[in-house]
Amino acid sequence: MDLLAFGQSLGALRIADIRSIAAHEAASRDSIAGEVEVRRATLHVERVLRATQRRNHAAMAGLTVVSLVQGAARRDGVELPDRDVTRVARAAELVARALVGGPASERDARLLATAFDRVSLRSGA
Repeated sequence: MDLLAFGQSLGALRIADIRSIAAHEAASRDSIAGEVEVRRATLHVERVLRATQRRNHAAMAGLTVVSLVQGAARRDGVELPDRDVTRVARAAELVARALVGGPASERDARLLATAFDRVSLRSGA
């Protein structure tokens, strides 16, 4: 998955997709082990971004994907703030940051994007 394809899949989300992704995210973080795994991946991504001097690019990518998720929700008539939209937007931001990290954070991106897999594949991304 690359950042452009990920963004395109987010732009095509429907609110049912957002709710499904949010439920998957919540379930995956219910366990301490799941939460620790996500935290480790996030910390590794941040180290990679700092070492490669890509933190600004990652910030812009994160802002872009948050806007895409919010725009998809608004298009389906969801009034913001919405708990599920916020959860998915935050998860998408983590994935985008990992994708900006390139090959050094590829494994982290795959781990962080687990909840998005079904939707991304279905939308052709």
